Amino acid sequence: FGITSNMSSTDEGPLTWSPEKVSRGLTLATRALFMGCCAYIVSVFQALPASLHFQISGTSIATPESQLHLGYGLALFRFFTFLFGSALGVATDRCGRKVWLFTALLSYIPLYALLTILWYTRKSYDQEVPANYQNLTEGAKTILVPCASTPTYNFTQLEPWAKIPECVYQPNVAWYYVVYIVMGIFTPYQPHAIGYVSDISKREDAPAHQSWLGAFGYYLGLFAGFVVALLIYVAAGGQTGHTEEEAKLGKNGKFTGNFIPISFIVAIVVIAVGLVFVSKMDESIPKAKQEENKKKQRCTDLIPMFGCFSKGLENKYFLA
Repeated sequence: FGITSNMSSTDEGPLTWSPEKVSRGLTLATRALFMGCCAYIVSVFQALPASLHFQISGTSIATPESQLHLGYGLALFRFFTFLFGSALGVATDRCGRKVWLFTALLSYIPLYALLTILWYTRKSYDQEVPANYQNLTEGAKTILVPCASTPTYNFTQLEPWAKIPECVYQPNVAWYYVVYIVMGIFTPYQPHAIGYVSDISKREDAPAHQSWLGAFGYYLGLFAGFVVALLIYVAAGGQTGHTEEEAKLGKNGKFTGNFIPISFIVAIVVIAVGLVFVSKMDESIPKAKQEENKKKQRCTDLIPMFGCFSKGLENKYFLA
């Protein structure tokens, strides 16, 4: 992200902070990172891909079409993070770590809200079963009819009466690309937390502080996210397919996906808790240092990839 340490020897700079104030800043940054990572696993890692599969196939089973859009979305996510990373690094030097860490976490809330809306406005794949075929569906009057290229799905009971749709792009999918792009630009929160801890740590304490942040903020947050995601899935009764035994018998399982909107709502609550922790943090870059950074930096530093190419064009190895 191009973030550099902004330790200051002025009265208001981190070097003059008491050990208690440094410890408090480290704890709050760790908690904020923990919450961000936990929410990421619950929503972006689990609920978002399953939601996208439901949009295209009517089930959580990955089809070639839904996998294609998921792959493109993830590629855009990381591409825009790479594209805007250096510009955001410069912006944090100008405006401070706290405000950008707050912005990164806050950006998730409208995105999760949008994904919840997309879930409830998705295309329905349920079809009414004619009365003379309800013996094939164990008396069910309506039944899910997924798209034609859904793997492992047994269409035998459906073929005599159902209109099996093709697995094609759905209008809601465009919003998933918007979500991935916005996440790529604004939501990377870990670099801001790392930069904050770097600012407030003395040279001899920096390795220990960064290790603490990584272990209890990042990795423990990811682990907690997996646990929370599993608990939501079990509690919501989210069934996303058939068991191995059902598959052998040619039976299809249920695809409720009840855990998906609950996952997004829980993620919003977790992010809100993280925002509370960030709001209690003290800014690590004093106002005087921010103004000094603004004078040293150029407006072109905020242009994505400008520095990479401007410096690269001066290098014969880069040109070669």
